Amino acid sequence: FKVDPELTPDDLIEDAVTTVFETAKPHFVNHPLMVRDLGEDYAAVSCYNSLPVGGGSHTLTRLNLKAVAELHQGGIETFLADTLAHYVELTAQVIEARIRYLVEEARFFEHDFLAREGLISLDRFSAMFGVFGLAEAVDVLMEAEGRPGRYGHDTEANEVSYRITRRVSELVATRPLPYCKGNGGRAFLHSQSGIDTDVGVTAGTRIPIGDEPGMLEHIRTVAPHHDLFQAGVSDIFHVEDTARRNPRAMVDIIRGAFAEGMRDFTFNLATNGFIRITGYLVRKCDLENFDAEGARHGSTTFAAGAERNSHVTTRNVKRVVSRESSPRPAS
Repeated sequence: FKVDPELTPDDLIEDAVTTVFETAKPHFVNHPLMVRDLGEDYAAVSCYNSLPVGGGSHTLTRLNLKAVAELHQGGIETFLADTLAHYVELTAQVIEARIRYLVEEARFFEHDFLAREGLISLDRFSAMFGVFGLAEAVDVLMEAEGRPGRYGHDTEANEVSYRITRRVSELVATRPLPYCKGNGGRAFLHSQSGIDTDVGVTAGTRIPIGDEPGMLEHIRTVAPHHDLFQAGVSDIFHVEDTARRNPRAMVDIIRGAFAEGMRDFTFNLATNGFIRITGYLVRKCDLENFDAEGARHGSTTFAAGAERNSHVTTRNVKRVVSRESSPRPAS
């Protein structure tokens, strides 16, 4: 649901909020921010992939920031200056090889019906440079320097996270790639929302499941990352069922999140019959019965893996309360 804070009325946003109460859809996207990066003709889909309409991504290749931090020898400064740059370049080389194979060897855009019928165009394509494991990378680096803070709960740790994503953004923005006219010859940066085989590592730039702070702190922690991820970024907020009694409060939260700089806002009711995995939904009852009965849909199989490895059903549930009920010093 595209929200322009200057144009979209509260009652229309409230209609979308009450739809979420029943169906766990839609997401809410910050339309002016999306237009700034992708132009008016863009689309955002279920796993937060945002790309130009009529274009797409040759590949989505992920860089595991946790693994990079664990391989690093030294402190935060050398991580940012040297180690991170090295692994961003290696990832870019993989992306380039995949693009050249698709375009030059497989000749996809010469043979596929989507291109032949004019539904997609090579000049609107780019690639998606994905990252995940930011939370663990920050914690590894903080521990290496003997600093106690952790991502999502400590100002210094949060600042390290912003430095990491800004550095990745700078490196990706200066690395030319072939056949990426859809983004000026560069890859789009993407905060990748996880896959079912990820173990011990958090999706994208999210705060680890079960360790999320309250609503205001959560929004303020993750919002600074959103500006950098043109091709999609996501954080999932589980809220108490009492929000049904005051949907306008959720409207205010969505507006506040966009004012803080969030690109995408996604929330679910904790009591809803669906559970959000990465971006897609599965029925809770299907997930609960998976071991005994198997799955009717492939998505349930993937969801079962995500639950085993990432415990996606244990996200902290947030109360929808006024700031006056949970005051904090002015920043």
